[in-house]
Amino acid sequence: HSLILMQSALAGVDLRESTVSSNVESVPAGSVVTVQVVLKNSGDTPSEGTDLRIRFPRNGFLVRIDDLPDLKRDDNDREVTAQVTIPAGDEFRFTFDLLAPRSASGLTLSSDIEVRNFLADARLDTAFSTQITNEPTNAGVVIGGVR
Repeated sequence: HSLILMQSALAGVDLRESTVSSNVESVPAGSVVTVQVVLKNSGDTPSEGTDLRIRFPRNGFLVRIDDLPDLKRDDNDREVTAQVTIPAGDEFRFTFDLLAPRSASGLTLSSDIEVRNFLADARLDTAFSTQITNEPTNAGVVIGGVR
């Protein structure tokens, strides 16, 4: 009996192996950083109807978000919400790009990511952050010798 009870306690949705990464260690002011999110359900139950919320920084801008179905964007609250399904033993991937403003050198560019499945009582709170540097960038259009 104790083995069955232990398996039941371990069964369900498990999002703890999810990851957030970017293509750079730091981002120069005026540049874009790409963030990749991998939501991994290492449990044995599908994570259906999983709510996702991404909050964007006051000192940065959401440029693009890919592979996120039915997203709702609220520019006033600076957040994106969506609902996804993550099969058991599988993962759901998406990416987004953040712009670090030219005036934000020395600040931190960050986003909070919240994942909730209320039916399975599963949650994940994670974040992305990187330092905004004042390194020169070659991004942007040159107009009269100024970028």
